[in-house]
Amino acid sequence: MLSALSLGATLYMPATRPDLWQVVNGEKYPELRSLVICLEDAVSEHEVEAAKVNLKHLLQRMLKNYVKISSLMRIMMP
Repeated sequence: MLSALSLGATLYMPATRPDLWQVVNGEKYPELRSLVICLEDAVSEHEVEAAKVNLKHLLQRMLKNYVKISSLMRIMMP
């Protein structure tokens, strides 16, 4: 089990980024241990729907490729 002390900094990134998959699967930042994909503050109102689609595609790809990560999702309610 990973110690909270060895977790390191959390990367906070908007769901609009085109490189979500590369970050999640460790290609871009192999030492990354904690990531927040944001649909709120980091995404402007006119980009929310595109961000949701991007996140949906990421989650589908993770499922298809059996990516095993611990995750927590907080769903924003209108």
